[in-house]
Amino acid sequence: MANHQASHAADSQLPSRDHPATLLPSAALTHGPDWRHRLLARYFAAREHPGRLRIIGILRRTLGVSLVRKQVSAGVVMELDPGDYLQREILVRGSYEGATLRLLDNLIINAGGFLDVGAHMGLFTLRAAHALAKRGGRVVAIEPTPAHAAMLLRNAELSGLANIDLISCALSDFRSLVTMASPHHANTGGSRIKEENGPDFRSIPIRVSVVPAGDVVPLLPPRALDVVKVDVEGHEFRVLRSLLGSTEGLPANIIVEYVPEQRRYEGDLAWISELGYEILEVDGRQYLGTRPPLEDNLWLRLRAKTAGAFPTR
Repeated sequence: MANHQASHAADSQLPSRDHPATLLPSAALTHGPDWRHRLLARYFAAREHPGRLRIIGILRRTLGVSLVRKQVSAGVVMELDPGDYLQREILVRGSYEGATLRLLDNLIINAGGFLDVGAHMGLFTLRAAHALAKRGGRVVAIEPTPAHAAMLLRNAELSGLANIDLISCALSDFRSLVTMASPHHANTGGSRIKEENGPDFRSIPIRVSVVPAGDVVPLLPPRALDVVKVDVEGHEFRVLRSLLGSTEGLPANIIVEYVPEQRRYEGDLAWISELGYEILEVDGRQYLGTRPPLEDNLWLRLRAKTAGAFPTR
C-alpha cells in the first residue's frame, strides 16, 4: 500500500470544521486522457514482449509525454509515472491492491465519509471521493510528503473532485517534528518516519510535523470515521491506539496494513479483538494469523454494528 500523510495548509496547522484544509475549486473540470495518453496506456497494458520498455520510452519521448494520464476507475483520472513501481503496476495491470479496492467499494456504499491515513497519490482517496460525491460525503486524506500531496491534488483536479480535505502532517501517538525518509522515485510508496540508524533508501530527508491521531478527530467532518484506511509503514497501530482512544463511537470498518514479519505488532491484534472487532482478510475470510494477509492488509469490522452489512464481492 501507499504509505504516508498531509494538508494544503502549513504543516504546523490543522483544519477546523469551519476552515477545512482544502481545497479544490468546486467548479473543477475533469481532464480525461487525450489520444497520446490513451495510446501509451494501452501499450503498457499490452502483453509483455522483448524490447517493450525501450519502445515505451521512445513513444514517450516522441509524443512528449512524461506522466501518463489514465482513467483508472469510474470518475477517477490519474497522472502516473512509469518509473515508479506502484504507478507502473496501475498502468500495466489497471489497478493496485485490487481486492482491497473492491472491499473499499463495498464499504463506501453505506458510508457518509472516509478517512485515508497515508493517502500517497490518492488511489483510495479519489475512488472514495467519487462514490461519496453523489450524496454529499467527504474524504479526509492525510499525507505528509509534499510531492505526494501535490500528486493527489493534481489527480483530484483531473478527476473534477472537490470533496477532499487534505491535511499535511503525519499521524502517530505522539507529537514531534520528525524526518520522513522519502525513497527515490522508483518506490514512492515507501515513505516513512525515519528511524535512528535505519536504512536511508537513497532518500531525501523531509522534516514534518507529527500529531497524535486523536487530536485530529474533533476537527473531522461528520461521518469521516465511517470507513478508515491506515497505511503508514509500521506506525499503523500507534495511529489506531490514538485514534480509537479518542472517539466515543468506534469506526465500523478499518482497513489497515499488516506485515507480520516486521514484528511490530505484538499484542495489537488481541487489543483490536478486545475492542469488538473481527479480524478479516480483505476478501472477507477470517484471518488466522498463520501467514501474511492478502495484499498485506486486514479488514477490521466492528461486530456490533456491521456483521453481515458489507458483503465482499
